[in-house]
Amino acid sequence: MCHLGQCPSPEKCCKKVTVRCGCQTLKKEWICQDVQAAYRKTGCDPKDISKNQFGLGLLPCKSDCRSKIQVVHAELQARKPKVSEEKEIDTEKHVPKRKRRRERVQEVKQVSRLQKIITTVKWLLLYVALLVAIIASSYYGYKGLMKLSHWMNEVEEQRQSKRYLRI
Repeated sequence: MCHLGQCPSPEKCCKKVTVRCGCQTLKKEWICQDVQAAYRKTGCDPKDISKNQFGLGLLPCKSDCRSKIQVVHAELQARKPKVSEEKEIDTEKHVPKRKRRRERVQEVKQVSRLQKIITTVKWLLLYVALLVAIIASSYYGYKGLMKLSHWMNEVEEQRQSKRYLRI
């Protein structure tokens, strides 16, 4: 209960236990039986106290403890407004990092008139090339189909003329 292992007899236990003051700044080692006796004097049963709280608050806090706690609290209070101001700035413009990076890239890219003209000319050339390819493929496809049709007609005529010759 009070330390690693079991107390063979709580009244005669001689293992050392760490005892702290209420603010946990002072630390001393006492014998387990003394710690249990101190708890009994305060009116608490040592068995009711959890293992991680055992020995806590038995030492009286000194003026050093209080001054250290006040310094720590003052530092925390000094830090808190700074943190809240930073959070307010973040909440005003809450943008994920990716979007910030994209925005930076977009801000850096300032397109000149010449670049705009060049890109529009490239797009026009692409559309014209695509249109020419479609027209050429349809024209030559039509011509090819017509030649195939004439050739099939000629083959058909030759077959019919050979049939008449046999009869």
